[in-house]
Amino acid sequence: MAEEWLRRFQDFSRTVDFVDDAIFDDVKDLLEKAFDEWRICFFRVLMSGHSIRTSAGNVSALRTIWSEDDSQIDFHITDDAGAASTLTTYAFLHCKEIWITAEDGGKLSKHIQSPHGLIDQWPGHDGLPALPAYTESPGEAARTLLALPLKYGSRFFGVMSLEFNDALPISSRARSSATMFSRSLARIIWLHETNETQVNDSKDAIEQLHHGLQSTAHAFRRRRIFLASSAEESDGPVIATIKAILESEFKDDFELDYWAEESASGGINDHVRSAIAAAEFGICYLSEQVSDNPRRYEDNPNVLFEAGMFQMLHQMRDSASDADAARWIPVRESSALTGPLPFDIAGDRKLSVPRDPETYEVDTEKFAQDFKTAIHALMVALDVD
Repeated sequence: MAEEWLRRFQDFSRTVDFVDDAIFDDVKDLLEKAFDEWRICFFRVLMSGHSIRTSAGNVSALRTIWSEDDSQIDFHITDDAGAASTLTTYAFLHCKEIWITAEDGGKLSKHIQSPHGLIDQWPGHDGLPALPAYTESPGEAARTLLALPLKYGSRFFGVMSLEFNDALPISSRARSSATMFSRSLARIIWLHETNETQVNDSKDAIEQLHHGLQSTAHAFRRRRIFLASSAEESDGPVIATIKAILESEFKDDFELDYWAEESASGGINDHVRSAIAAAEFGICYLSEQVSDNPRRYEDNPNVLFEAGMFQMLHQMRDSASDADAARWIPVRESSALTGPLPFDIAGDRKLSVPRDPETYEVDTEKFAQDFKTAIHALMVALDVD
């Protein structure tokens, strides 16, 4: 009957191709009933790929994923000298099954500090290393310790320890049953771990898709480009040149959303906020004429604020591959006319307005060429078709 049940369990592990948390919990409930039938007084399943932080740094560890007492304990795989820390970790480290009993058939707890008096009954082993026979059974009742490496395909990823109340002599039948059981359980655990990884990866991918959703507004239409300037004090030829180029040479690439700042300093209405969020690119003409000096300019604080908001929103949305490429072009009068910027913006893509040194009129031909060059550079940097 036992062999028949184990074969059925093996068939289940071979045919199932999906193990989520609910199925894995059902398998654990089933096996815990089987362990009671087999007079197992304690069990623990340990997985590799973890570490423990110590005073000497992080060390490799086996982490409990399932145990008799539901304890979540991590075990050092090796000691400071690089040797296995217990017989169970030795079984993992060397990918060896071990079947430990005492020579006198007594409790293993008598030998917890030394292998003297212990026997490894699994064939083909040269003897036990000088390691403690670590047992966890209630009342230290274990008389047999069986450690089974968990391996599926070429991946060796854990170990299971089973402690029995009885001193069990090994046989070819028992060895075959133990091997069949460990391989079947290993496949189920592997399927559960794989499913868990796929679920978490899928959740992360969905989260990334949510994160970038706002940037898809242009999916079925031209990309939106946001143009901001002061309403009354900005230089007319500068804005007129920008609009003319965008609405002629780049009309197939961009849909222009021009909003001239009208509110008081520091204020920003819902329309501007929505326009900034919906736009993929931005152009901000920062300068405005000083009212009592037509040959002097200053930075409009509200346009500076909009520029900062645009850069912040798009740095948060952009992927790591283009996070360093600013999505907007600051247009500004020369430092001689307006003074230095209060902070660095948009790297080297700042565009200065060229003016005649005598008349201070805008050199619209040069500015138009400089602006077209800046737009092309922006499109190339961000791989815009």
